[in-house]
Amino acid sequence: MTDLANNSERKFGFKDMLHGVENLPPTPAHADRRRIARSLQDIASHIIRMDATPEELSAYAREVETLALRLAGQGKVNTAELFKRMINSEASLDDMMLGHDFHILSGKASAMAFPMDLRVEGDRVFGSAFVPLPFQGPPQRVHGGIVAAMFDILLARTQVIGGIFGFTASLEISYHAATPLETELQMEAWVEKVDGRKMFNAGKIMVDGKLCASAKGLWIQPKSGFMG
Repeated sequence: MTDLANNSERKFGFKDMLHGVENLPPTPAHADRRRIARSLQDIASHIIRMDATPEELSAYAREVETLALRLAGQGKVNTAELFKRMINSEASLDDMMLGHDFHILSGKASAMAFPMDLRVEGDRVFGSAFVPLPFQGPPQRVHGGIVAAMFDILLARTQVIGGIFGFTASLEISYHAATPLETELQMEAWVEKVDGRKMFNAGKIMVDGKLCASAKGLWIQPKSGFMG
């Protein structure tokens, strides 16, 4: 495991992000980014089929529109330059946290994400997730497309184990039972085989030991190597 916390002056690449940046304590700025994201996530859940008067709805709409206008005036980090620094192993710790914290479903500063925590232990990836109401498909069930996205993220984490750093080439999902909303989900993934630049992996999502869904995937590392 790369010791990121004691190397504030060194530069990092994508492989370092896969090896522990999520365990770093956030800087004050990143802590505030995460606070903003959590509040926006709460708002997204609260407004679904909200039982409010027309007057209350109008007031909420004005408040949210005002905030949206204020945020629209903020500058943006140059994402292309950010990821270029990661690819070239020239990223700072701040770059690393910006890259990781806005991951689509697991980033702690992403307003779209939900609590999805992953950890590598030996030759396995373990994790947990709590999927809120905005990701509902059938009543009280996680949308199947979200389950597939969760597997894409979960199985991608096995790159740390297999040593293959690349892209999803295929992902096959089997849905065995309903995946419930607002329930602690357990996740597990592992590498089945590495063949040159190809890595075959698999994983499962469970609730209290009951299998909800399983997946098999293929990741392929580009010939260029891609990551520094």
